[in-house]
Amino acid sequence: MANENFPPIEPMVPKKNSLATIIISILVMVILMALAAFFFLQKEKPEIDFKQPAKNQNTMQSLPIDQQAILLASSTVEETDTDGDGLSDNYELSLKSDISRSDTDDDGLSDYAEVIIYKTDPLSADTDGDGISDGLEIDSASDPLSQGMLDTDGDGLSDSQEAELGSDPKKVDTNDDGFSDKTAVEIGAILTNTDLDGDGLSNYHERNISLTNMNKADSDGDGVNDFDEWTKYATDPNNADTDGDGYSDGQEISGGYNPKGK
Repeated sequence: MANENFPPIEPMVPKKNSLATIIISILVMVILMALAAFFFLQKEKPEIDFKQPAKNQNTMQSLPIDQQAILLASSTVEETDTDGDGLSDNYELSLKSDISRSDTDDDGLSDYAEVIIYKTDPLSADTDGDGISDGLEIDSASDPLSQGMLDTDGDGLSDSQEAELGSDPKKVDTNDDGFSDKTAVEIGAILTNTDLDGDGLSNYHERNISLTNMNKADSDGDGVNDFDEWTKYATDPNNADTDGDGYSDGQEISGGYNPKGK
């Protein structure tokens, strides 16, 4: 039997205001925890002050020299680079390179290229001491860090030997005289002289076209040099008497006669 003295019991339903308060409290706790973790990580993170390298000397010195340069050169903090070579003045001072010259040793490579790319010495034009500058070795695909007997042009002379002779390590026949550089050295030719006898005909021409003596201006000894015989008179530079009349070409020319007519 129902008790008429008591009101009916209603089910308990959370109030909307109480649910919102719980959600807000949870969000606040998550945000506080995230901030605490962020500040903790920032406190533990090591810093490198690029503007004050002296304060970070131990940190920087523990790195290889090329990595030090990369850190300094790529720093987001603006630094002075007087010569515009990609290395900061501070770092160049530590290397003892010239802050006012992009290529301190004048080897054809910038200080940045030497330190960062090729690992050569920016203070020495010839890092491996083989007689060839670092720049020339890079241009000829040689190794600037090795004294190996590389022969870039395959002429029989090593790049180091060619550097000493003044010939081109990338060209088999430096002076285009028809001889490989090695052959030129063997016969005593001067690698940088394309006309050994100074007659006006190149060594190559005398050896391969006129077939004259490239070491003698007047190959047939008739008193007319090879160049004049070949280009001016059209006489035979290898025959003292082109027309065979008993008089040398030189005698006929000096006497006003035709050296090609009997």
